[in-house]
Amino acid sequence: MKSYYLAPERIRLCDSLKSPQEGVIICDEKLLALYPELFDKSLAIYPLKASEKTKSWESLAGIYEFLAKNKLRRSEIIQVLGGGITCDIAAFAAATFKRGCRLKLHPSTLLAMVDAALGGKSALNHLGHRNLIGSFYPAEAVIIYPEFLKSLPEMELRQGKAEMLKSYLLCNELSEVNLQAGSIPNAEQIMEYALYKMRLCAEDPYDKGIRRLLNFGHSYGHVYETLLDYRYKHGDAVVMGIYSEVEQSYRKGYLPEADYQRIIEELDKYPLPEGLIRDVQDLDKEMVTRCLAQDKKQGGMVPIATGFRKVEVI
Repeated sequence: MKSYYLAPERIRLCDSLKSPQEGVIICDEKLLALYPELFDKSLAIYPLKASEKTKSWESLAGIYEFLAKNKLRRSEIIQVLGGGITCDIAAFAAATFKRGCRLKLHPSTLLAMVDAALGGKSALNHLGHRNLIGSFYPAEAVIIYPEFLKSLPEMELRQGKAEMLKSYLLCNELSEVNLQAGSIPNAEQIMEYALYKMRLCAEDPYDKGIRRLLNFGHSYGHVYETLLDYRYKHGDAVVMGIYSEVEQSYRKGYLPEADYQRIIEELDKYPLPEGLIRDVQDLDKEMVTRCLAQDKKQGGMVPIATGFRKVEVI
């Protein structure tokens, strides 16, 4: 991996729709329908139906077949347009096809703009576990076009706000996230949060130190997604995971009561979907523990007033 691909200047803000002019395109099929003018028909296009089931070996094989059919050379670019799922599997294909091709990401969801498309992680789901197979393979550029968010459903906007809330809890020097329905972060705030993540990733590209802070809420969150058969979205599950990790840390004495209350007050502003709390409470605790042991992010980071402290979450 070329670590300079994690430099913050690799993120570019784009104020107008621009069609990729070279390479091949992998895109979310919904984006293809919403913005047909964005796609240069002279380039080969591979549409993907974005769901967690898409992050599979079968889907990956389809992408490989598309790249081989179009005789993609390693020096050519795979242009990826879509949300986190599309970016995850397409980046994994780019990392492994011919041992690595050029890659540019054009995130189309808030979740992808502030989180999933940043930092160079790619992944597939396997054996019922989320993101169990993956690689570090940063894109040479991440191109953010905030206007995409105007066509994003409220539920999808909320998932991006969940990751922003996580970052705000880690670094309250960031501007506060407006969690009210209908609100859309402006370009400046999107870049603020994107740059925060990229700076941590540039400092710790292989996720062995400070970057692990960004896993806050994800150990439990991934387990809840899996055991509830992906009935709930990623961001919602992560917020629920933050509740669980904070509660565990407070009970074990790692988190002072004042900081615990401050975090809970912020979390309570987030509009969790109806039924999620009940469904999580109904999960078999032994099954949750077994899944936590398998999750790649197991072991958490919990924010406290004087910095950060690493704690076990089970």
